[in-house]
Amino acid sequence: MPIVLDPARLDDGGGIEGTLRRNKAQYHQSCRLKFNNTKLERATKRRAESAQQAQCQTKLRRTSLKSQTCFICDEEAPSSELRQVMTMNLNKRVSECAQTLNDGKLLARLSGGDAIAQEFQYHVACLADLYNREGSYLRATKRLEQECAPKRMRTHRHSQS
Repeated sequence: MPIVLDPARLDDGGGIEGTLRRNKAQYHQSCRLKFNNTKLERATKRRAESAQQAQCQTKLRRTSLKSQTCFICDEEAPSSELRQVMTMNLNKRVSECAQTLNDGKLLARLSGGDAIAQEFQYHVACLADLYNREGSYLRATKRLEQECAPKRMRTHRHSQS
């Protein structure tokens, strides 16, 4: 799901920058990357292009050009290097990975319907990397939970005494 950000909520009278400085605002590096200038410029350009296309009188009913880009890495490749999503099992697994990793770009692509209907194509290596990233994330999360559990138990025991 795309991130919804209302800039008006960031201004409590002294301007956005003043409000952020006054409250000593900080951000995650990964969050900052979601809003870098390049991505904002691309989003603005896409919005302008889609508005321009909406004004077009001719309605496109069918296209014979198939996208030859990997829906995971978004890079173009010859069709011989790409595989077609063909099973609901793969569609479900990719959706689960995107949700676990909170991958906004991938979630946005999948929000248009199932990957089979959208005729998504992918690099085998990109799919393997997606699965590996999810596995690493889940292992790290589990490790953190296990490390924190004894601390919570000790804190709980001390509070009962």
